[in-house]
Amino acid sequence: VTQGSDILWGTTAAHKGNTTIDYAEGTAINHRTGDVPLVFKHAMSNVIVKLKTTDNAADPDYVTLSGAKVKLVKLVTSGSIDIANGKVFASSTPADQAFEKTVDTDFKVSELMVPQTLTSDAKLVITVADGTTNGTTYSLKLSDCTLENSTTAISESESGKQYTYTITLAKEAVKLRVLVQDWDKKTGSGN
Repeated sequence: VTQGSDILWGTTAAHKGNTTIDYAEGTAINHRTGDVPLVFKHAMSNVIVKLKTTDNAADPDYVTLSGAKVKLVKLVTSGSIDIANGKVFASSTPADQAFEKTVDTDFKVSELMVPQTLTSDAKLVITVADGTTNGTTYSLKLSDCTLENSTTAISESESGKQYTYTITLAKEAVKLRVLVQDWDKKTGSGN
């Protein structure tokens, strides 16, 4: 399996074969001349990142989100799938950059990712086009993200699940301290 590919895995669906036989999902079924019921499941994880900021452009914390780039780093981008049970095994080497995309008009990006355990190195990096030379960058460890309305950290991405990360950006206040001193005047002379 590779990132960006929507891999579907299929197996027999739970069903009633006749009036006396109930089949559980994934069970081998007897020979038949009729339909074979199948169920297909997504093998990959779907990661969506949505950006938000304050609603008022005059607010000092407002961040321009148009043209923002979202990057995921230190995540695995390939692996293998066991066709007997649909389990995905991520490779052991994370990519320095798993993907980088520019947000759409709804300020979001989406990517099909290999299911995997999220290490403490995995990060979400957002760069906003704010007129500075390289843009302003915000960075967040994925291991610091928690489930909505919970303190439970998201420690892995699982097959067939969609993860929507809603990130609210605000300008950080810049505090300056200026110390004004008189020049230390020195005089000298010489030939």
